[in-house]
Amino acid sequence: MGVKLGMYTSMGRTTCEGLPASFDHIEEDAHTFAMWGIEFLKVDTCGLTLSQYFWPEPPYKKFHDQLKAVSPSLTFNVCNWGFHAPWKWEFRPDSWRTTMDIFPVWWRILQIVDFSEPLYEYVTHGAYNDWDMLECGVTGTFFNWEWTPALRPLSPVECSSHFALWAFALSPIVIGMDISNTPQQYLDIVTDENVLGLHKGGAAGRRAAEITEGFLFAPSVYFSGKVLGLLGFQDFPTICLVGSCKYYEVWVKPMEEAEAGELAVLFFNRGGTLHNARGFAAFEDISIQQKAIGFSPVDKSCSSVKVRGITGNVTVEERGAVKARSVPTKGTSIAVLSGEGCEFKQPLRRTKLDSNIVFFAFLICCWIIRLMRRRRRRHRNDKRKDD
Repeated sequence: MGVKLGMYTSMGRTTCEGLPASFDHIEEDAHTFAMWGIEFLKVDTCGLTLSQYFWPEPPYKKFHDQLKAVSPSLTFNVCNWGFHAPWKWEFRPDSWRTTMDIFPVWWRILQIVDFSEPLYEYVTHGAYNDWDMLECGVTGTFFNWEWTPALRPLSPVECSSHFALWAFALSPIVIGMDISNTPQQYLDIVTDENVLGLHKGGAAGRRAAEITEGFLFAPSVYFSGKVLGLLGFQDFPTICLVGSCKYYEVWVKPMEEAEAGELAVLFFNRGGTLHNARGFAAFEDISIQQKAIGFSPVDKSCSSVKVRGITGNVTVEERGAVKARSVPTKGTSIAVLSGEGCEFKQPLRRTKLDSNIVFFAFLICCWIIRLMRRRRRRHRNDKRKDD
């Protein structure tokens, strides 16, 4: 059936469930896992000693080197939840977790996306950012705490976007659901060969553009993942404050055939991150110029750009625009652009704020006016006291 054997352990004395782990048994466990034919090993960060907690790289490197010596093809996954920036370590694990644990809530999916996407530059062949397992078809709990209420599974649209973004980023695709007891529609999503084809090569995908319109409060647009954490906004939903709003993202991924001018483009209708908020349209057309996503002509022959649809309906319009039609809220549409005489140049990260600038300028003006009134009032009170 093509099923491979994976195993779990921890660098500390115990696993996160309190079971014996690999502390002081690294060499022994490495040979045991090789003898069992383990092909994927997730090494967690529970039960650590104080020195391991503050300097986790040396013990992880020791375990990695022991395993690779006896089983070179084994995939070594570091799960230290993104602490100590494992993507910058001197030795290169096969993959490393970028965040704390995932759970099946839409804003949590987006929180991981927002923090992990800027790390695309650390992805190389055989070394990948692990955005955590897929939550399609999973009925979990908040932060995976058993004492919290059960959560509804992600909707099929949410699951499709979740899967597409993970594939685009070249994150390891690890299915978290019980495949023996999962609706067929979820199985169809995570086995889509067209989307999985994006995961088999090329560079890691990244945002090329963020487009917002209307009176929209979206913390992820204005602040980085680390700043959001400090401000306490990392779990905050996108809110449409007045009237109708739009919130789109366009991602690009150079394909393995990038030299021949192939570029995968993902259109993401992100509006309504926590729920289908009033004011967000159910379906939207998303359009962007080819130059804005770095797809530009080497010579005049690039004018005949071809589109290979992956999901949704994507077309090339006149004057160099690429348009995704009727993208559902929280949904994605993907296509691969190609054309002789075309090349891909990494675009600068650009954010279109539109009326958000006006809105926040209005807020600042209100704050200044309020401050001035308060100072006037204080001045009057002081004057009355003097009289």
